[in-house]
Amino acid sequence: MEKGVIERLTKWFRGKKAPPHTVLICPTNRCNLRCPFCFQRLAPYDYSKDLPHQRWLELTRELCEMGVDVIQISGGGEPLMVPETTIAMMKIVKDYGKIGRIVTNGTLWKEEDIKEVVEMGWDNVVFSVDGPDATITTSQEV
Repeated sequence: MEKGVIERLTKWFRGKKAPPHTVLICPTNRCNLRCPFCFQRLAPYDYSKDLPHQRWLELTRELCEMGVDVIQISGGGEPLMVPETTIAMMKIVKDYGKIGRIVTNGTLWKEEDIKEVVEMGWDNVVFSVDGPDATITTSQEV
């Protein structure tokens, strides 16, 4: 177990405030794919209730300032459905020197986004290799 996690658990055990080590945040539940296995096909979300761009940035700063070490951007959808929000959140995470992870289907990345993410020193990009059908899942070059 990491030293930081042990310190947090010790604080918490002693009744003191201790921020979480890792937080998963979901800037959107929208997705550009309709994979047959995904619950998104059930249309479970009311997208009119999505948080606005500015509030996501505020929340990201709050998490960093409270001492969260790892921030993972993921969700029930594709984070790059809201690229301005997602890239801005990623910048904040790195500006605070935190560890950043993102889970993405990889289909919406633009070359300029990739360059920006590499230049900011983003830590971890996880690509889903699932696809909406067998042809796409098995035939795409990685």
